Amino acid sequence: MNQTGYRKRVTLLLFALLLVRFWYGQTFELTGPEAMVWLRGKHLALGYWSQGPLLPLFSALGVHFFGVTELGIRWVAAAVYTASGFLLFYTGRQIFGARAGFCSLLLYVVLPLYAWQALLLSDATLNIGLMALALLTFRQATERNRLRDWAVAGAVSAVAVCLSGWNLMWAGGLLLFRAVDEHRHERWWRPSIGLFLGLTLLGFLPFFLWHAKIGFSYGLSESALKWLGSKQQLNSLDLSIGLAGLRDFLCAQGVWLAPTGVAAIAYAVWRSREEVFLRRSHLFLLCLAVPGIVLQVLLTLWNLENQESLSALYLPLLLMTGSVAARRIWGAHHLFWRRLALVLLVLAGAQSVSGLMPRVAERIWPNYSAVRPVHARHLAEEVERLQREVGAGIIITDWVRESALLQFYLPLHPFVHVVPGHSLTQFDFWAGYGSWEGEASNALLMLRTAEVPEAVRKDFALVRPLPPIPIPEAKGWHFFLCERMPVPPSQILGQP
Repeated sequence: MNQTGYRKRVTLLLFALLLVRFWYGQTFELTGPEAMVWLRGKHLALGYWSQGPLLPLFSALGVHFFGVTELGIRWVAAAVYTASGFLLFYTGRQIFGARAGFCSLLLYVVLPLYAWQALLLSDATLNIGLMALALLTFRQATERNRLRDWAVAGAVSAVAVCLSGWNLMWAGGLLLFRAVDEHRHERWWRPSIGLFLGLTLLGFLPFFLWHAKIGFSYGLSESALKWLGSKQQLNSLDLSIGLAGLRDFLCAQGVWLAPTGVAAIAYAVWRSREEVFLRRSHLFLLCLAVPGIVLQVLLTLWNLENQESLSALYLPLLLMTGSVAARRIWGAHHLFWRRLALVLLVLAGAQSVSGLMPRVAERIWPNYSAVRPVHARHLAEEVERLQREVGAGIIITDWVRESALLQFYLPLHPFVHVVPGHSLTQFDFWAGYGSWEGEASNALLMLRTAEVPEAVRKDFALVRPLPPIPIPEAKGWHFFLCERMPVPPSQILGQP
């Protein structure tokens, strides 16, 4: 168990990956969800419907150090990715030995799931980091069984729940392990378990305070509507649609884990089937991973799954796979297993690299790679030019994510209004969004449809269509000039 000689290799590998990710994160534009996270960071709150305040807080912290740039948003993702790799190696080293920890780290580095998703600042990235930390703290709590260790595990679980309520499954997996562990010599319930559960449930406190702050008439009623909608979905299962969703879900997991990764994990689980109740470490890892994965698979039948929680749930299986791989590579017939492991790592790494090349990713992995063409910067430049030409003082759009992207890439990051939608969003609780009654100037309206909403028409004297912007990024957009006072057509766009 005490193999040495891997710390320097791990440190050099992760430090190199950190530098590469710092650089690469600046080479492509922000995505819509990332822009939303940045915008929430400018309007910090205790919650955002079903999401906690942790992600916007990290975004605000990054912008504070690196400014409103891609690096300012994504440096946290690079740091979390690197720290997660180190924690994964350290936990594997404690449980199975340094060789198993190193094999687990290599899998973590080459699999597309982590190479792609952890590029962006998202719930999935922070889930990966928190699960890596939870694996370490949960194991220490179960092995040492001290109140202090259970308190630390409960604090980590509370932070994970504060990020996403789906992460309550981690605590459930740990309690399941306590219930079925045959090597447990004390009673199942102890004060330390109560402390762990109490701290875990504290993670829901920001959600409760946020809903209480915005009022029962908005927050709780909207949450009730969402819950009723989910219940209606559960009661109206269409088997053909559900099976199609399950097929797409499994295909996506196969791409993100890579065929070689799926084969390696499946082989490791199969080889460990007889040792599950003999080796507590394998039972511990399976209890943390399998219940959550099975639940997400079942929820795909109703289209209620949460994709961003799955990347973290696979980490315990990576540790198990690393353990089996280490025993094969450094055991009998090691030459065959080393060659096979090298081939599998190269194939998975090649898929990961191809997904990080924008042109290749757009052609081969258009729906899976994180590196997708956004081109919001060019669109923002043209929108600013058009705004100056028509003399519009404000910009209005009907898409929340486009509003966030425009605010990020427009000079000085001006306020971009959003047309009120049919359902509530967090924008409805920020002053100014969906309301431009106090604005005296004309407005440039950007819509995905050619029909101007009544909420816009009633507040302006005249709404005139504008010629389309002749760039590929503006395809599908319709532009209008909303005038407070009508002006002659000859003054629009400098027409003679």
